Amino acid sequence: MSYRLCGHLLSTWIVRVRCTRGIHHAFLAATSMLVMGKGVNHLPQVLINTARSSLSAVAYGMSTLWGICMMRRLLGRFIPLSAFVPSLVAGLISILVEDKRRRGVLSLYLVPVAIDSMYNMLKFRGIVNGVPHGHVYLFSVAMAALMYLYRCHEESTRKTSLSSVLSFLLAEATVSGSENENAAGDPPQMRSSLLRAYGSIQQSIQLMIGTAIPRQRYPRLVLELSDIILASVRAFGIGYGGAVAMHILKRPKLLIQPGTLFPKLLHSDILPLGIFLSGFVAITKGLSSVLPLVLGHDRKGLAAVIAGGLGGVSVAAYPSQTLLMNFCTKVAEMVCLRLCEIGWLPQVSRGHIDVILYTLAMAVISHVGILEPHNLTSSYYATLIWLTQGRFAMVNQFPFEPVIHKAAHLKRNNLVPASGR
Repeated sequence: MSYRLCGHLLSTWIVRVRCTRGIHHAFLAATSMLVMGKGVNHLPQVLINTARSSLSAVAYGMSTLWGICMMRRLLGRFIPLSAFVPSLVAGLISILVEDKRRRGVLSLYLVPVAIDSMYNMLKFRGIVNGVPHGHVYLFSVAMAALMYLYRCHEESTRKTSLSSVLSFLLAEATVSGSENENAAGDPPQMRSSLLRAYGSIQQSIQLMIGTAIPRQRYPRLVLELSDIILASVRAFGIGYGGAVAMHILKRPKLLIQPGTLFPKLLHSDILPLGIFLSGFVAITKGLSSVLPLVLGHDRKGLAAVIAGGLGGVSVAAYPSQTLLMNFCTKVAEMVCLRLCEIGWLPQVSRGHIDVILYTLAMAVISHVGILEPHNLTSSYYATLIWLTQGRFAMVNQFPFEPVIHKAAHLKRNNLVPASGR
């Protein structure tokens, strides 16, 4: 890495991050302020947080690139830690500049990228081998742990985002107690109409099932089956609608060309998310109803583990690496918090954990991105290319040959151009 190129990278990083990250952060913060009904009085705080976020990114880029160049100058050559050590210090500086309320979100975003990159490093060196359908096994284990916490330790997981999403998908918040609970933001007339529509659809499904199963003899079975079918159809609609929305956001021109939009509604890239969610809900709800009768109602923990593990097999229909890593990281965080509650792990301040995780994750990502870009996840490498306007791909890899064998020949030259993200 020449000093001239280091200067180009540094100047481009500063300008690009200061503009783009500031605009994105300000837009998201202003949108959330409007959605939550906050007044214009909160606008100065939004501007301050935006400035801090941009300053944090600029501080990281400056410290990392300057540290790598200075370490090379002091030692006279590159070593395996030439990117890790400067990035470790730079990550610590940037996270301390960042707002405390955003540290947890940033660490949760970067830790899966670091873990994925470390796995690619081990796989590239032949230390580990790829496991066929390994994402299914990993997701099933994580889902089994989540279902156990959700069923047996509801008080400690009630306020987590995954618990809310799981309750929403399984339609448990809608079915249980919906007559007595009012949402804070829904008008009573709208809520009553939604409940009537939900009840009419449920009755229709029960009538269809009643034609095959005697309702008078097995009333509970008919009710359970109708709940499972209704929740599965609802989950498919959520997944399918979300996939269509993301597809349109990526290609806005489809809105003005309806002739090309409708054939894509059954595209192979849109259906898998709905199939995954509906299959997960059907398997999990079905087993959650059957297993307590087989194992006994006093073994709901085992029933939750089995239901979650088998329900996680449905992820085979939607093999998303991003979904897998973020989900597993969040579940691991919930498990660690639970172990801290029962005294199996030492109590550590949440703020300190976020700082440590962010610092280590940024050090790993920077090491892989600079010395071993072929092992970095494609999406994050594309982001680095976009932030530096393509100059990150111009880094000379030949000085890294003593550290990484054939480093110059392993460079990712097949990714996005300099002008694209």
